Amino acid sequence: MVYFRTDEDSNDAIRKFMLPMDEKTFQTGLYQYKSAIYKTKAIDAGSTLMFNEDELRILVDNFDRIYGDNPELAKLLEVEELRELLGLLNNIDDPEVKRDLIANQFACHKMTRAEVRFADDLCQFWCSKCKRLFFEEEVQRKREYNVFKCPNDGRTLQITPIWVLKVETEKSPTTPLPVWISGANLSSLWDAWKNHTSAACPKCNKGVLNSYYSKNPARLMESSTIVCSNCKNEFRLYSANYSLTNASENLSQPFLVSTYSRNSLKLNNSNLASLLESSPCFDTSFVEEFLFAPEARIKEIVLGYLYGANITRTIKAKKFGRDIKTGALYLRLKSHYFETVSSYLKEVFKEHPSYYQKYQGVTATDKDLHKLVLHSLAHAFLTRLPAVSGVSLDSFSYIYDMINDAVLVYEEAPGGLGACIELSRFDEQKKEPIILEFFTKLRENIGSCTCDDRCKYCIATRGCQEWNEALSRFTLGPLLRLDAQDISWGF
Repeated sequence: MVYFRTDEDSNDAIRKFMLPMDEKTFQTGLYQYKSAIYKTKAIDAGSTLMFNEDELRILVDNFDRIYGDNPELAKLLEVEELRELLGLLNNIDDPEVKRDLIANQFACHKMTRAEVRFADDLCQFWCSKCKRLFFEEEVQRKREYNVFKCPNDGRTLQITPIWVLKVETEKSPTTPLPVWISGANLSSLWDAWKNHTSAACPKCNKGVLNSYYSKNPARLMESSTIVCSNCKNEFRLYSANYSLTNASENLSQPFLVSTYSRNSLKLNNSNLASLLESSPCFDTSFVEEFLFAPEARIKEIVLGYLYGANITRTIKAKKFGRDIKTGALYLRLKSHYFETVSSYLKEVFKEHPSYYQKYQGVTATDKDLHKLVLHSLAHAFLTRLPAVSGVSLDSFSYIYDMINDAVLVYEEAPGGLGACIELSRFDEQKKEPIILEFFTKLRENIGSCTCDDRCKYCIATRGCQEWNEALSRFTLGPLLRLDAQDISWGF
């Protein structure tokens, strides 16, 4: 089944349709539609996604600084090979030669078409009325509605729960439902699954285990049983290493990186720092640049994906990406801000021994401090932008550039959504720039929160690719003119 054909849906497409670089890996990107789960079967590559030298350097340097200490994620980008490529580019003057060299050694394509098929290696179909389990080849799909019907009673079929790994072992992060049945031989269960047949009943040896009952969906594992078609004996589902859960596309999460064109930020931009001069809620002396850029050029690339639920596996993917021109906010900090933050953190935590000790040795040059500040700043923008613009949180993304000490928050839709531009506008009723209220509310929110460093009420957000780690609202205190003695804390 073909599920993607145009550039219009490229934002969702590159995040859902993913293929492993290693063709022996069977776990592909998952896609959910009308309660059924599909796996990516094939992707047609379109035109090459072109990078210039500066974009590639920003991508490599930031990736290395942010993920270099994580061996699982670091393997997704060939940093050393790309550094060699950047070294070669330093000795080349011809822009066309540079472009061709980058295209050859860092091949990434746009996606033009994706084909999916039912995830038959993970799920079966199940009828809530007759309780029968079916393999894909046993049912028919109603093409006009794209639903699967029970051959016995015509009811729309559901998909079975699956097993997800709950303790770290060398086992697969997911397994199908009928392979962990108490009292049945494990090898026989797996052989039956691979052959798409129901396993024989271990009690009567005449019937097959082809009916599924969940007496209490709120207690899925405890109440789930498989029933023999002949003797009607019930067999409990059990695994020491796995737990039952509903299958969803969230079992495959893309690992996406971004870069941007610095030259594009100069086109028709608005200087937001000039609107905040002498503001009581924002200190412009720490800011090198603060712009609204209506024509920011962003490139997003999926390098891999995390597969699983509680325990995940990092899988390197075939590189696909997209480039967009969109509205963005760009804020670059001066280097002395990090010196100020280093001292500020020690002052804030002087009455908390463990936190004070944690930041005692932190200096302005520590990359972890730069990451903490920039990541926190990006999240701070995200928490307030939906309220100002009326655009939902998941319509924004961000890049924090540790090379230039900058944050770029952008709208994910090609052409933009008219959200970031709100900060450059004037509130006619209040007779002041909208950005003043933006930072006033942000300052109040961060200053009055009582969490230890971040929570959902200040700067933690859903969907953070770094799982809301390396965040601290206290790092924004100096920028928002919050005195160390006045900022609240809950420890």
